Amino acid sequence: MVDAIVAGRIGGAGLDVYSVEPLAKSGHPMSALFSRDNVILFPHLTFFTQEAMRRLEEDALARCFEILDGRPVTVRSFDPRLRAQTAGVSFG
Repeated sequence: MVDAIVAGRIGGAGLDVYSVEPLAKSGHPMSALFSRDNVILFPHLTFFTQEAMRRLEEDALARCFEILDGRPVTVRSFDPRLRAQTAGVSFG
């Protein structure tokens, strides 16, 4: 991808996950992207907002109450590995 961006075969990129972390301005496989006007590099914590953290806390607490009450645990993910579960879960 780096070569394709530098060569102009890809118009641009916005990234927040890297094959080697942490991302570094030198000595990193993607270092050449730092100086590009058509590339945006974010830390992997881009989701980290007050609203996102509040939802995460509320969801985690709700799952705890489900377990304590002996109810099935709600799985909100569409990940097939999680969806393959058959006991003690419900899908929301």
